[in-house]
Amino acid sequence: MQVIYLVQTFSMFKWFDEVGKQKLYPFVTSHAWKIIYVLIGLFFIPYFIPHASIIELGSYAALSAVPVSVAALLKHRRGSIIASAVLMAGLAVFNAFQFGLSWPQDLLVSWFSGGLGIFIYGFAVGQFSLMRKELAKSHKETEAAHNELLMQHHALMNAYEEVKTIEEEMREVSEAALEANEQLTEMALKDPLTGVYNHRTIYDILQQNCIDSTYFQRPCAVLFFDLDHFKALNDGYGHTVGDQVLKELAELLRENLRMGDNVGRWGGEEFIIILPETDSEAALVIAERIREKVVQHPFTETGSICMTCSIGVAEYPLNGETAADVLNAADQAMYVAKKTGRNKVLSSLDPEVTLYTMHTDKTESRDETLLQGVIIALNALLALRDTDTGSHTSRVSELVYKIAIAMGLNESESRMAAVAGQLHDIGKIGVPDAILLKPGKLTEAEWTIMKLHPQYGEKIIRTIPTLNTIAGAVRSHHERWDGDGYPDKLSDETIPLVARIIAVVDSYDAMISDRPYRKAQTSEFALKEIMNCAGSQFDPKVVEALRSVLRTEIPQLEEAA
Repeated sequence: MQVIYLVQTFSMFKWFDEVGKQKLYPFVTSHAWKIIYVLIGLFFIPYFIPHASIIELGSYAALSAVPVSVAALLKHRRGSIIASAVLMAGLAVFNAFQFGLSWPQDLLVSWFSGGLGIFIYGFAVGQFSLMRKELAKSHKETEAAHNELLMQHHALMNAYEEVKTIEEEMREVSEAALEANEQLTEMALKDPLTGVYNHRTIYDILQQNCIDSTYFQRPCAVLFFDLDHFKALNDGYGHTVGDQVLKELAELLRENLRMGDNVGRWGGEEFIIILPETDSEAALVIAERIREKVVQHPFTETGSICMTCSIGVAEYPLNGETAADVLNAADQAMYVAKKTGRNKVLSSLDPEVTLYTMHTDKTESRDETLLQGVIIALNALLALRDTDTGSHTSRVSELVYKIAIAMGLNESESRMAAVAGQLHDIGKIGVPDAILLKPGKLTEAEWTIMKLHPQYGEKIIRTIPTLNTIAGAVRSHHERWDGDGYPDKLSDETIPLVARIIAVVDSYDAMISDRPYRKAQTSEFALKEIMNCAGSQFDPKVVEALRSVLRTEIPQLEEAA
């Protein structure tokens, strides 16, 4: 019950407060002077009551402070002074009516002192009220100023936030501009397809490395890299696959270079690799490692087909006095590597490069250029069918060329022999995949079909008039010196010389290469086997030429020989 009573009391006070604020105060302030007049008038009423004595009215006179206070509170000092003046004048009139001009001395003193006190009281109360209102006004002005400052502060904060937003936007724009500038710089320096340096940039880097090499008296090596059979890859799989292969190749090159080395795309499938502070000997080791990595890498976009490459090596300032000279020297070495079988690394100082350069007309005819394209396309076609056969024929071509030179054939004849070595297995295109790619040994029926590939190869070669001279060598490369070969059972020197050379090199390379059914043999073992078959399976003169070439290239074969 007490809680309910307190709640009700609180609610009643709250109601009075709300009524006072909403109704009473506005009424009082708007009728202030009327209230003052009423209070003054009410004060004088007792003086008109008959038989009222001064003593009886004395205590009542003390209440004259009430209208003065009300006036002071409602209308500041002016109201209180007017109210006190009216009261003093009213009392003076009343006293004059009662006593005339001869007032009792004590009444005069009380009238004067009481009126003065009321006047001072009204003035003081009014002054305090004025001060309060002035203070309230000052407070309101201060509060208004404070609110104004708050508004200005909020405005400044909003402006600050806007400035921060603008700064953030400017920073984002600046970062975007920097990123765009970096991209433009990247585009200016890098090849858009592969991401390595472009033609102009890699040449500028080479020139700077040559300057540094001269200043510090240190060598600088250049590798001229070319991907073999790339045109045939593009023709067979399309340019989209070709582009992806170039991307994979560029990444492969970057992964296999040292810190400080640089690689750039020279054009098409050609790349330039710069090896600072590296001589030819060290560069050959690096180039050979790159060649092996390329051969071992299955390019995914081609169905995991492996490719080969040819690399020329040159050294500054040993092979040229300018960047252009050393680049041309590396290019020439790469060109010879491609001409003599591909999938190889040659230095510009290699005797093979020197010999080829001395005996080759630098200006090839249009027919020769077209013929090279045909040979490349045919070999690439075979490589796409069987990667092992493709790389095998490249190695055979290289060694056939060296043996032909060793046996006294001229440059033109040796080059054609190398072409025959390159294309000797082209007839395998006509052999079904089930037989050609079979991992195990062939059955007798399958072997009969496989033995038809020399005849298929001859038919393909004879469709190209310029290559008719090597068609017989392609047909007869599986004939034996003792006449027990195929397809025509030829023997001795009735077998074309180039076919006899190919037969020896083909068997040698087959023995030193891995096969699905056996591991590769050593060069020493292979050479002994070839020598054991001289006079039966192979031409003894060709075997002797092979032994001589291998002994020059592989000194440790001296004992086997």
